[in-house]
Order: sequence, then C-alpha cells, then structure tokens
Amino acid sequence: MPGSLWALRGKKSGAEPLVVLGNVVNDETGTIWCAGWDTGTRYDLNPTELRRLPETKQPTWEEVCSRCAGWAAKGDHHSAWWLGWAYEGVNHARSIWYYVASLRMTRGKPSWAWPRIYDDTFSGSMCPNIPHPSLEFLKEIPEFNGAKEWGEWQPAIRHAEIAEHVPASEEAYRRAAKMNNELEQGTLEGHTYRSILRSCAVTTQGLAAWERTQAAEMTTGPFEFELVTEDGKPISLEFTRQEQAARRFRRRRRFDPFELSLKEKREARFQRESSRLRLKGPKSS
Repeated sequence: MPGSLWALRGKKSGAEPLVVLGNVVNDETGTIWCAGWDTGTRYDLNPTELRRLPETKQPTWEEVCSRCAGWAAKGDHHSAWWLGWAYEGVNHARSIWYYVASLRMTRGKPSWAWPRIYDDTFSGSMCPNIPHPSLEFLKEIPEFNGAKEWGEWQPAIRHAEIAEHVPASEEAYRRAAKMNNELEQGTLEGHTYRSILRSCAVTTQGLAAWERTQAAEMTTGPFEFELVTEDGKPISLEFTRQEQAARRFRRRRRFDPFELSLKEKREARFQRESSRLRLKGPKSS
C-alpha cells in the first residue's frame, strides 16, 4: 500500500527504512517504486525483498506527503510526480501544479505524461463528496496557454504548496451549459467543447454532475402538455418533470416531443409532420 514503511530483508535494524510510493507492481520488471525514508532516493525493488515494519512505526498519510513535499522542493521529480498522484481527486489545483513541476524538472519526459495530464486536468475526476473544481488556476500555467517551452520548476512547487481546492461556481456551470447547448444547436461559432470548458473554467465531469443535479431537482409535477393536431383538436398527455428531465438529459438537453412510444403516438393519433407541442404549465390539482 502506498505510504507504508518497509525494510529490506536481511538488513540490520539500523538501515534506512523504505516508503512504498508505487500503487502497483510493474508488470515488466516485477518491481515496485520505493523511496528512502530519510533521503528520498528512489529504489525499484521486488516486493519479495521487503518486510513491512510494525504498525507502531508506520507514518500517517500526512507525514508521507510532508516528506515527499520536502524532497520535491529540492528538485526531486519522482516526489513531485507522486504528490501529483496523491492529491488527485482531493485538491485538483495542487495535483496539477505538482505534475507540472515534475514535468518541468524533466523537461517533459516521459513523452506520454503531458498529454495524459492535460486530458486529466479537464476531466477533473474527484473523490466522493469533494466538489468539482474551478479551472481558473490554469490561467497561471503557461504550458496550458500555448507556451512552447517548459518553465522553471521552482515557481510550480511554490504554487503547489499553497494551492487550494476551489469549487466551480453555479454561474460558471450555467454559462457552460448554455454555451454547449448553443454549440450543439449550431448557433455558437468559434468554439469547441474543450474551449467552452476552458473559458468557463469547469471540468467535463463537473459539468456532467451539475447537469444531473439540475435534472434530479425537476421532480415535482406532473407537467401537462397539449398536443394539437392539424384540425385543432387538443389531446392532453401528462409527463412528470422527472420524465421530462430524463428525456432531455438523454438527448443532451434537447427535448424531443416526438420521442413518444408507438402506443402513445397511436393513442394520440399524432401526425409528426403536422402537429405542434404546446406547454401548458404545471397541472392543476
């Protein structure tokens, strides 16, 4: 388990303990990422070489993060990378700043790391009960704003150390939802879904969660709709707001009045080409 202290088998009790930082054993090498508890030096060791120290000697998670932060502040890119992982889903800004610091130390190595971190930043997956983040902090990271060269790692470390997890605002979500709806309707030019997320400073998962919440809140009703056929004869159909919201959400907020079952269509004698849907409002009791 990441953050636990171990010792090399056969070593004397005075040898430097090892903290396990890897969360999996490498399939190719059969080793797991460890660091010297006193020095932060990286070791990749076979788990069979290790023995776990007693619980009384195990550090807290906060102590492990503190040690790694000290090593990262001295320029250890392994520790900075681990801290980026450690704060994922908890403090989004701190996580990204530590990842950026690590990549600045290595000048973008390995090559697969930056595309992954870039995508994860805008995805913004969070732990349960942690509000989805605002991405306003990205304005301060040149690499997210078209910079062609990696910056200095020391400022990134300083930003990481003081970064706070700031939730996205309701207004930001409303604006993003409105812009995305216009994008889907073909009335918004010069934007992509990613550019909308950036301009509104919200994540994909945050926006999706907000939209689900909006749909769930529309549970009162029923709502009454009136179908008017070509000859003007009204036919009433009832939908609860929850059903209406579910239909809209499935179609990404585009409620389709023609999304009725065959039975409903027959009962309503509904002619798609010549009918219109008129919302009458909440049904009176």
